[in-house]
Amino acid sequence: IINVSVVHPDMLENGWTFLTTFKDTSGDTLYHYDYLYQLYQKADNNITTSVTVPVLWDTHTHSIVNNESSDIIRIFNTAFNDITGNI
Repeated sequence: IINVSVVHPDMLENGWTFLTTFKDTSGDTLYHYDYLYQLYQKADNNITTSVTVPVLWDTHTHSIVNNESSDIIRIFNTAFNDITGNI
């Protein structure tokens, strides 16, 4: 249901990269971008915010749902209750 792309742990001069030269990095499995900032720009060409991880991305609306880890955990805690049978 949710795909995961893992960025390289070293932030380079252009920010977080999708290089796959580090163990367990995946590259950008969705758009094959080189840098995470490119995903932010896909959501909004005029974006001025800091590019941070993690990012919860909506593949249907091509937008960032959230980029705050605690908020993402709260979203995941209830968003899939219908699928998992949790109440």
